[in-house]
Parts: sequence; structure tokens; C-alpha cells
Amino acid sequence: MLQSQSAKRVLKRRIEQQRSLVTIAQLALEDVSTEALMQHTAQALAATLHAPIVSLLEHRALDGMLILRAGVGWPVEMMGAIYCPLADSVLARYTIDTEMPLLIEDLPSDSRFPVSPRLTTLGVRAGVSVVLRAQGRIYGVLGAFATEPRDFSEDDASFVQSIAFMLSGALTRRADAETLASQKGRLQGILDTALDSIITIDQQGVIESVNPMAETMFGYPPGKLIGQNITVLMPEQFHTPHSTALASYLATGKSRIIGTMQEMTGLKSDGTEFPIELSVGEIRTEREHLFIGTIRDLTERKITEDQLRQAQKMEAVGQLTGGIAHDFNNLLTVVLGNAEMLAEEIPANTAQHQMMESVIKAAERGAELTQRLLAFSRRQSLQPEDIDAEALILETTQLLRRTLGEHITIETGCDTGLWHAMADPTQLQTALINLALNARDAMPGGGTLRIEAANRTVEPGRQNYSGGGEARPGGYVMIAVSDTGTGIPADVLPRIYEPFYTTKEVGKGSGLGLSMVYGFVRQTGGFILLDSQVDHGTRVELYLPQAAKTKVPAAAAAQESYPLLAPPDAHILLVEDDPLVSAYLTAALRDAGYQLTVAGNAQDALAHLAGQEAHSFDLLLTDIVMPGGMDGHALAKIAATLRPDIAILLSTGYSDALSGGEAADLAWPLLQKPYNRATLKNAVRNVLNNRPRQPSPQAEAPIIRGNEE
Repeated sequence: MLQSQSAKRVLKRRIEQQRSLVTIAQLALEDVSTEALMQHTAQALAATLHAPIVSLLEHRALDGMLILRAGVGWPVEMMGAIYCPLADSVLARYTIDTEMPLLIEDLPSDSRFPVSPRLTTLGVRAGVSVVLRAQGRIYGVLGAFATEPRDFSEDDASFVQSIAFMLSGALTRRADAETLASQKGRLQGILDTALDSIITIDQQGVIESVNPMAETMFGYPPGKLIGQNITVLMPEQFHTPHSTALASYLATGKSRIIGTMQEMTGLKSDGTEFPIELSVGEIRTEREHLFIGTIRDLTERKITEDQLRQAQKMEAVGQLTGGIAHDFNNLLTVVLGNAEMLAEEIPANTAQHQMMESVIKAAERGAELTQRLLAFSRRQSLQPEDIDAEALILETTQLLRRTLGEHITIETGCDTGLWHAMADPTQLQTALINLALNARDAMPGGGTLRIEAANRTVEPGRQNYSGGGEARPGGYVMIAVSDTGTGIPADVLPRIYEPFYTTKEVGKGSGLGLSMVYGFVRQTGGFILLDSQVDHGTRVELYLPQAAKTKVPAAAAAQESYPLLAPPDAHILLVEDDPLVSAYLTAALRDAGYQLTVAGNAQDALAHLAGQEAHSFDLLLTDIVMPGGMDGHALAKIAATLRPDIAILLSTGYSDALSGGEAADLAWPLLQKPYNRATLKNAVRNVLNNRPRQPSPQAEAPIIRGNEE
């Protein structure tokens, strides 16, 4: 009878234990916090074992502390707080060290443990504790305790161990889920902020996931792409090749694109095609086989590459035309000068004299052509100065009203507080006139020409490289010329700045108008933007550097005629490497009464300057571009040091070695080829009249151009 009652009690206790285990298992599967799960477990353990004290202590490996995570019979303020260091907890330390269930019948009489003030304060007399493992490590200790001596059985220890196992699994799963959620969150954050499109598809090509950039890049609202076939993102001509390649890969495992970068064509939702770069990866698991594509929009890169190629092409053409113009300037100097000398020898009103006049006019027209070529190649000599762009626009507009005709309506508009620009005013006005004439020709039936100006700033890091020049950071005065004409076809736009390229009828355009504008603006340090639509008109924007400070324009007196104050027999050291130019200059200057010593290069000239006749020279007339390692500018500096009182006049067909700013800061006058005899004689006379002159890097010297009479 007693055995039967004992067996019933054991069975009842085990049923209660199983119910507790089921309750804890169900709770572990529910959406409750880890703290709530631990506390419910502690309460279930206390109720099942009739234990007034239960503790779930977490061992914090970082500092060795024990944290009371859950419990029964403890002060409320102790929950979640540090219990004590592991070394000071006799029962927890013993349990962790042995990693075996610990049974205690009567703590005060148990010789295994010293007296513990903490346990004495709680009134602990008996108990059972087991190691709790989670996440592959010893998580802590789970224990149930009585306040009076009690014989906890092996069956009780097994029950506590079972609860520990169940709780261990729940804690591990929750930790893994938290880790997975954290990783998923980080991954989603990466996908959401990625600058490339990321798309996954299944074996049938159906889109399973996309990141926000993919929806933005291809122009779809959120969620719209999911479930569609990937072919909606490619032009129709690529559908069949894609399907064939995918089927072939699934059948053979061979692919040309897996793991590689491919340039392809994408298709936006509105039907717009655009260049993309695609890399494809593969994801294989037991349950799924996916492909992941990373897509980069190449539109901006392609535009930049095209602009750079155009700029490089224009630079190469500029170098070619500049070199040709330089050589032609030398030839035209000889032709023009000798033709003038011959014309003086031939009686007027004769057929021969008229022929020579024709030669002179042809040479002058050739000189104008070479100046346009130099403008395009950015090798003309500029005199940039602080200019009031608004005043120049108004002045140019008045000129255009008389030139373009009544069928063209001219409008102007300038921002209030418009900055001053740093540019050559003559060349700027020429550029505006060229643009206006182009606009007129684009409006044969009449229309509106608008010239406007505004302040613009290019921020650091925002500059771009375009066919119209590099936009460097800084302030610019933007001058725009727009029309309502026929516009420029898209296939013509890449060639608009090329010299001699024109869409006008034969004989109605030289093809140098926009080339000159292009060269002038780039040499000035600015850039051009052009927008044109067929049947809607064209807008050209010139961006000129903002003037840093007011600058006094260079004196124009160099182009005037001067009284003959210089010695008529002044001694000139002529340095010119071109034999034909040298022969012409020798004849022209000797004819004017000057003594000449001729040198073919800078080294020969230095020998004369260092020789016995050094002090007899009144003027050094030297070409700038010469062979032999020393140019005319360097020669002039040395000559000024050796002979501070010598007059110096530089001459060039183009100043390739001198930028526009350097040309403006020359300490000596610059005689621009080609020139006629009047220009030559006036320039020589002016320089001799104003000697001696000390070289100064800050001084400005006039640039003498053209053909003076």
C-alpha cells in the first residue's frame, strides 16, 4: 500500500514536471522576450519543485561577473543586477567547475562549501543547481533552493537539467535569430544605400528581389518589378539571346558572363535605352538556385568619355592648325612685305601695279585666315583685361542692330550686380558677332536673337570636362547667345567646333566662326556649353573667368605712328631663323635707313652681344620661336641683363610658348606676324623712341598686330 502511494506520488510529480516542460517549450516558441521566457521558466521551476528560491545566473565572461537574469524569492532590486563575481559564489562556481548537477541536502553541514553570507541571508539550506549552456558556451547556472533541509532527488536534478536543456536551445535559437536579423538588417542597409542596382532572379528569369536603386535606375515604383521576367529590363533584341544563354548555362554549366563584367544596354520603364555594366553571380542552396546581377548605369561615364575624346580631338586639331598658321604667318610676312616693296617700284595705274595690289590684298586675307586659325588653336596673343560685360554687350548689340537687319529681333538681359570678366574685349566682341551671325543664318525667315549675361559659380568637386573646355572651380561671367532658328542636328553637334566644318552652302561660310569662339574662350580660361534642338533654336553659353581686380588696359599707342625721333641709322641686331623672313626684314629695314646685323639663332645673337660690337646695338629684334634650345624671350632677358639700355622688340607667328596671360605680362612689345612694312617701321620707331627700358615681370607691353598704313 505504501509502495503504491509512493509510486503515485512519483508519477504525479513526473506528470507535473512534464507539464512544466511542455509549458516552457510552448512559451519558447511564442513571441515573448527573452527576459519574460527566463522569468516564466524560473516560476515554473519553483512551482513544480515547491522551491521558494530559484535563480538563473548568467556568467558574464568579459568580467567574470554573475548577473541575476531571472528568479523567485529575490528582492525586486536584484533582478537584472550584478549578483557577485563568480569567484565569490560558492555554489555557482562549484557547479560550473564540475559541470555536473549539484545536490545539497543541508548546506550548513555540507563540508564541501564554506559559509556563505549571501546564502545565509536568503535562508538557503538545500537545493539543486545545474550548468546552463547556450550559444556553444557555458551561459550560467540554473538552481532551485529550499529554506529547510531537504533531500532533492536525482529525479529532481534530471528535471532541472531538462529545463536547462530546453532553455539552452531556446536561448541559442533566439541568439541565432538576433544575429541573423542583425546581419539581414546590415545587408538590407547595404542594399538600400548601394549606388548600383542589385537584382536576383530564379532559373526562369523571374525577378525575386530588387534594391531601391534598381527601381530608381529603371524607373519602376516600389515592388512593381517583383515577379516580372528580367527581360523587361532589356531591349527586345536581347530577349532571345538572354533566354538562350540562360538555358544553355543551366544545361551545361558553361557561361561567358558569370563572374565577369559586361557592357550591355538597359531599358527603362518609359522605353529609354541606356548603357549599363553588368556583373552576374550565382547563389546555390539545397532549396533554391538564384542568379544575382549587379548593374551600374554608364550614362554619365559614356558622356564624360565622349567629351574627353572630343576635347582630345579638338586639342590635336588645334595643334595641327596652330602649326600650319605659324608657318603661313612666316610665308605671308615675306609675301606681303616683298609685294609692297615691288609695288612701290612699279608705276601706278599700270596692269603690273594692279596685279601687285591683288597680291597684297590676297596676302592680307590670308593673314586674317591665319588669325582665325590661331584663335581656334588658342595660340593667338590675347590682352585680357577687366571688362564690363554688360557695357560690352550693349555696345555690340547696337552694332548688330545695324548689321543683322530688321527681320531679326534683338533682346538683351543682364543680371543685376553682374561681375566684371577677365578677357580680351576685342576678341570677346568678335566672338559675340560670330555667334550672332550664325544665329541670323539659322533664322532666314526672321526670329529672335537674345544676348544675356549672369553670374555663375563652379564649386570644387563639381567641375566637369566637356568638349567646350574644362570647367575649373571659381566664378564665371556667363554670356549666352540664343536664337529661335532651325537648330543643329544631333549628328552635327560633335563637329561644330572643328575648323572649316560648316553646314552652310559653298561660299557662304568659312567654317571658322565657332572654331574661333571655341579657341578664344578656352585660351581665356573659360568653357562653352551649347544646347540645340532642331526647329527650336540654339543656345551657346560662354563662361569667362570673373575678374579678380580692376586692371588698366594695355596702352594702344603701339599701333599709332610716331615721329622719327630715333637715330635714322640705328643699329639693329636681327634674330630670325627663317631665311625668307630674315631676307625680307633685312631689305625692309635697310631700305628704312637702319644698320643691320643678322643672326640665325639665339646663340649667334649672344655671340654678337658679347663681342666687340655689343655697345653699338640700339635694338634687338628677335623672333620668339626658334630652334637651338633658346627662344627669343629667353634671349631678350639675357640681352637686357648684358645691355640694360638696349631696346627690345619681339616677333612671332604665334606664341605657343607664351599663354595669353604671359603675353600680356611681357616686358617688351610683341610684333604679331604677318605685318606690312608700315607696321614694322612704326613698331621699330616706337621701341627706339622709348628706350632704354628695364625688363619688369609686372610691366605690360603692347601687342602690335595687323597691317598698318
